[in-house]
Amino acid sequence: MSSSEVDATMPSPTQITVAQLSRLIGLPGAPVLADVRTDQEYKSDPRLIPTAQRHPSTGVESWCTR
Repeated sequence: MSSSEVDATMPSPTQITVAQLSRLIGLPGAPVLADVRTDQEYKSDPRLIPTAQRHPSTGVESWCTR
């Protein structure tokens, strides 16, 4: 599936379905994923989506490069 096909079916530029994301993981055009759960939330379930990066939910401007 090409990125234009995925883009055409996305409900908005800021939303993506689980199925769409699963097809994009690992591809060059995949969205950047940030896990901003608290340490307590992460400790209760430490699973990550492949390629997701953990970042604090505070101070987004210091780690987000848009």
